[in-house]
Amino acid sequence: MGKRLSIRGVGSLLKCRSGEEVNGEEGEGSVDEVEGDRRHSFKVHGTKFSVDKRYTFVKSLGTGAYGVVCSAMDSIREGPVAIKYIPDVFSNLSDARRILREVRVTQRLTHINLIHVMDLDTEAAYHEYKDVYMITELMDTDLRRIIDKEKGLLNEQTKYITYQMLRALQYLHSAHIYHRDVKPANILVNRSCDIKIADFGLSRYVDPLNDDAKTDYVVTRWYRAPELILSRKYTSAIDVWSVGCILMEMLSGKVLFKGKDVKDQISLICKTLGKPTTTETAHVTSRNAHEFLASLPESKRVSFRELVKHSSSSARFQAEVADLLEHMLVFDPRKRFSAKAALQHPWFDDFRDAKSERDFEGSLAELIHLEPPAEKELDKEDLRHLLWAEVQKFRPGGKYSSSVSSSTHSPSAASKMNPQANNKP
Repeated sequence: MGKRLSIRGVGSLLKCRSGEEVNGEEGEGSVDEVEGDRRHSFKVHGTKFSVDKRYTFVKSLGTGAYGVVCSAMDSIREGPVAIKYIPDVFSNLSDARRILREVRVTQRLTHINLIHVMDLDTEAAYHEYKDVYMITELMDTDLRRIIDKEKGLLNEQTKYITYQMLRALQYLHSAHIYHRDVKPANILVNRSCDIKIADFGLSRYVDPLNDDAKTDYVVTRWYRAPELILSRKYTSAIDVWSVGCILMEMLSGKVLFKGKDVKDQISLICKTLGKPTTTETAHVTSRNAHEFLASLPESKRVSFRELVKHSSSSARFQAEVADLLEHMLVFDPRKRFSAKAALQHPWFDDFRDAKSERDFEGSLAELIHLEPPAEKELDKEDLRHLLWAEVQKFRPGGKYSSSVSSSTHSPSAASKMNPQANNKP
């Protein structure tokens, strides 16, 4: 690729790896040895961390939705990491299920532009544990903070970040996984303008032999593709739509479709893309959705060339980025660019590194069980067992590994993860 970029002032915009907003203040760093163990403890904003001695506290990164986050040095990997302390993880089973999904997905998928869970730990034995430590790569900030501070990015920064987002989605979609919540706050960025997509708590593996993805809570409204509002079914095209919205926001410094509610969201989309034709809405199955669309006033599609002409860029840059947007922000998901197709666009010629644009190369069979069972099928003990099994993958043979056998404890959870097990003689 050759070019390396940087973002001014990014060091003041500290961010934890999960995409959660943090305050950037430094916390206490008092360390107490725990007798008879390979752990030590320190306090961050009054919260006690008890972690493996391989991790040396550096500074607090603040508090997020799930817990307190700090940066640390890892003596084994000899580099910085982020440690997120998630207390009382089973107090909300929906959140616990999302954490389980995120750990599974980010552990099994490895790509330069996807965040990766490097370690998972708990300080208690199986029957007592309720807190979890999630260790990931350390990033400097996120795209939400950069856009808010800079009110738009430089043209080359915008192009490079968009390229990396699409490169990550090509890999992710080739594994039949949809992120389902691509937004600026979930795009982590470092000083060199390298990005990692984070927060896979809402992601979903879709079996290619039974491609029947249906909506539940997905995607923050402003980045939500129209089919997620108008129809129950969707494809990987929803993530491409989100990247298109983010691209326009990086260019302008403003949210493209800032709807107050879902009806207002669709109205704003139609004002820009034009009122869709019956052909463009053939995929919409809801009668109410069709009636709502029919009630909207007639409107013509606004040229993206007009929307980007304010940017301080060359005519060629404007023409190319406008053409890309015309193919990414398409009402009909069947006609929307895939991530792979978008990467072929001439706008990326300056940055393209074809060797880095790779598909998932593992066996899809190993991904089938990434998705936890439906929430109604899981109780607290099931989730305790399933999350414990993930912890043990990082720490086989450790002090607490023998406390419970993942193969013998909670047979109900095991059978839910592999229903065919019940049919074995």
